[in-house]
Amino acid sequence: MRPASSEADKLRQAVLIIIDEITMLTKDGLRCIDSLLRDLMNNDKPFGGKVIIIGGDFRQTLLVVPRGTRADVIESCIKSSPLWSKFTHLSLTTNIRCAGQTEHNMWLLNIVSGNFPEFSGLPCDSIEIPQKMVVEENLIEAIYSEYLNDMEVEQLAKSVILAPTNKKTLEMNRSIIAKLQGETHTFYSSDSIISKVQNDLQNYPPEFLLDLTSSGMPPHSLMLKKGAIVMLFRNLNPKQGLCNG
Repeated sequence: MRPASSEADKLRQAVLIIIDEITMLTKDGLRCIDSLLRDLMNNDKPFGGKVIIIGGDFRQTLLVVPRGTRADVIESCIKSSPLWSKFTHLSLTTNIRCAGQTEHNMWLLNIVSGNFPEFSGLPCDSIEIPQKMVVEENLIEAIYSEYLNDMEVEQLAKSVILAPTNKKTLEMNRSIIAKLQGETHTFYSSDSIISKVQNDLQNYPPEFLLDLTSSGMPPHSLMLKKGAIVMLFRNLNPKQGLCNG
């Protein structure tokens, strides 16, 4: 970052800097932030004297060290940084999102703490899912009921089906779209290679690109119906309410 850039000016003027999901950052990344702010502020105090608030849960979103061991992860963690001791540590004690679900809260805490019973004949990290959390009937009908087409958008938006992979998510989305009444509208992406290397244009034809569904991107063929709920991956037009989330 250039000292005379507009980005540098924003950091100098910032009264407070908040970094969420800090647990995904390596100690080297934290050191770079510290070094940058010291240089920009011409101040040798930690983070250039700026007030920094960080948040995250080491039991949920820990950093990833490619092909690294558990020891490598611990070594790269910000807790191994000398800057860690400069922070005042505050712990949240009440799960507001799951308020009133004491049994469920304790089950989650036991899992993240590794306090769950072992089962003979199964891997040591096997977890038993409570029977009341298991859906044996059609998942879509169990979540949205058989009255999918009669529910208001506000009602539908209160429930969501999560899947472990993009492929499963796409399959579920298409199944729900098929159950909705009305005409299907299909939207196609426009993909092309931008490269000065002629071989790239030959090795990656449009047909190949259309088969790819990158993380954070919609599929090449997006099927929608009137009334379908759409989540945007990025801010398109905040003034019109077209925002991520």
